[in-house]
Amino acid sequence: MNVFHRRDRRGFVLVAVLVVVACTVLVATGIVFLVRGEVAGTVNATDSMRLRAAAWRGVQAFASRLASQRERVLAGGTPTIESSIVLWEVPDEGVTARLLPIGPDGARLVPEASRIELRSATVEALVATGAISDELAERTIAARGALGGGAVQPDALLAAGSTSLSPEELYGPLEDVRLALDEDADVQSGAALERLLDGGTTVRGLADLLTAFSEEPALSASGERRIALDGAWDTTRRDAVDALLGEGSAAILEPVSKAPDAHYAAMFAAWRAKHPDPKEWLTFLDGTTANASPLLLGRLDVLHASSAALRSLPGIDDERAARIVREREALPEESRRSAAWLVERGIVTAEEFAVIFERVTTRSVLWRIRVAVTFGTTPTTTEAPEPTGRSAVLEAVVDLSSKMPRIAFLRDLNGLDTVAALAGDAPERTIEIATARDPIDATIPPPAPALPPITEATTERDPDASSAPTAPRGAGRWRRTRDAAE
Repeated sequence: MNVFHRRDRRGFVLVAVLVVVACTVLVATGIVFLVRGEVAGTVNATDSMRLRAAAWRGVQAFASRLASQRERVLAGGTPTIESSIVLWEVPDEGVTARLLPIGPDGARLVPEASRIELRSATVEALVATGAISDELAERTIAARGALGGGAVQPDALLAAGSTSLSPEELYGPLEDVRLALDEDADVQSGAALERLLDGGTTVRGLADLLTAFSEEPALSASGERRIALDGAWDTTRRDAVDALLGEGSAAILEPVSKAPDAHYAAMFAAWRAKHPDPKEWLTFLDGTTANASPLLLGRLDVLHASSAALRSLPGIDDERAARIVREREALPEESRRSAAWLVERGIVTAEEFAVIFERVTTRSVLWRIRVAVTFGTTPTTTEAPEPTGRSAVLEAVVDLSSKMPRIAFLRDLNGLDTVAALAGDAPERTIEIATARDPIDATIPPPAPALPPITEATTERDPDASSAPTAPRGAGRWRRTRDAAE
């Protein structure tokens, strides 16, 4: 009896030990998996932060390239910029920043002044574009009003309550939204190729027509402050006006500026009466302004605007818009400094130009870009790092109003393709997309984890790099890797 009892006790102890061992193994295994999960989560979070920090550096790199061409932009020129920059390369890793297609027809640089300013748009102007219906134009203006008016971002029209626009109305076909995130969408998509062939005038949705950044500094093409013609006149102003416009010009403009109903159009009319040749108007339009405001608002860039946007101007019909698009490409450099070439070429009359001259410009100092940054393995035989699949996408508006560029708008687009897919699967649901963040100074990079050092295997910086934003620590030099994209 005792023998059996001892055997039972031994068996029980053995089972207990096995249970304890099994529990210990389970706990240990759980701890191992927990630790692995924590490590994986930390690695993913770190990678995500490093990607976004690298994307921000990519934005700064392209902003630097644009800033080096500021003088050209102020004179009515179009900046050219490479579509890919290697930010750094180390033995096991390379990081490349790429410009993605963002505008109609695969454009990688979009001048904001080529779009209609949303805050001052009217139903009549939107309908005149020929790109949208009367009903959609009315809802667009109603949505702007529901958001309080002012400098409303077009994206905000998606969240305007009962007057909200749909994603398709704002962006166009959602398939294009997904393709726009692909670097090679302009060659992989038949629809994109079709847009490339039709002359660059295709409008996919309201986002291609509207902007909240249609403004320019009150500077001449040389970068000097324009002479303000309102207010009190003194000897300094009279001398400056005569030096700019010719002897006797101050005597013409001063009485008009002091009239009770004085305005810039009346001053221009008085000066134009003495100088009927449109070739002489350049100096007046480039060197003077109505008042001392540092910004000129709501001006449409006739050198870059689409045919649809041009039709929003009074007196510009289909035929005239087509002529503007056709003839602006061959303009000499001097004519590109002022919209007076519209009269020189006989596209509008002097009287018609007097109606629109305060609403047009020939330059854009704000440019929209979409930057994708990809982490890849360092190549051995190819020019750019081979992508590993990790990437981040930022959209930014670069402001070249001053010598030091500013990032006027920045947003993260890493989830845009997912939003487009969700909207496509459930069109009856309202998709809310975040609007712009606060403007960010391009010279101050956000906090980020340490990044690898930069190798010196790069080309020289642009000669005007001193006017570009301060490069983030560790950014080093940037190497051109692809053909220039306008």
